[in-house]
Amino acid sequence: MGRQQSFAKFLDTQTLISELNKYQERDTKEDDTYVIGIVQVIENTNGFKKGEYALVIGGERDGQRSPERLKESTGIENAERVVFIDCEYFWIRANGD
Repeated sequence: MGRQQSFAKFLDTQTLISELNKYQERDTKEDDTYVIGIVQVIENTNGFKKGEYALVIGGERDGQRSPERLKESTGIENAERVVFIDCEYFWIRANGD
């Protein structure tokens, strides 16, 4: 158990928007895993292409271990992959260094 943040990747922007709309309609006050925001990828990196969008997920790490667990914990379906933000490379790139 523990808390952390992750990126959730989707097939395309329309799928991400559709899933986010469904998430916003849901009662999330009891969720331990939740959506923090949306980011646009600034550089090609492992699993992500420059210009595409990803959801930033936060909270209980167990709900972020896979697309299946993300669905169970947040109701968000159709994520292709979930990538933990625990790598120094992501933090450096996020800050533009």
